[in-house]
Amino acid sequence: MTILLSTHIMEEAARLCSIVTLADRGEVIFNGQMSEIDNLEKLFLEKTGRGLRDE
Repeated sequence: MTILLSTHIMEEAARLCSIVTLADRGEVIFNGQMSEIDNLEKLFLEKTGRGLRDE
């Protein structure tokens, strides 16, 4: 069974999901297993060059 969860709360995604897709401004920037990631917020910063709350 597959459930699609959309959230901006990184801690929630890390706790509930085994596979994640990160999107930024309509583009997929990461798709993979949670086991590949140490920290979702850090990954977002690395892929986009900005923090979650930056404009």
